[in-house]
Amino acid sequence: MISTAGVGGRLLADFDGSGAVNFDDFFMFAEAFGKPASGASAKFDLDGNGAINLDDFFVFADRFGKKAQ
Repeated sequence: MISTAGVGGRLLADFDGSGAVNFDDFFMFAEAFGKPASGASAKFDLDGNGAINLDDFFVFADRFGKKAQ
């Protein structure tokens, strides 16, 4: 079972709330990449270090293609 904790009770990295981590989420993530994690962009800081960077990308990539259960 995949944890749904992390982003408002949704699957971690499912930014659009579709129930799966897919290309729509990737494009949202790519737009936020390299920015500070504050306000609306905080949800893209998947490792919680205050920046949206490669560490977050690796967390995202690990979740890509998975669905919430």
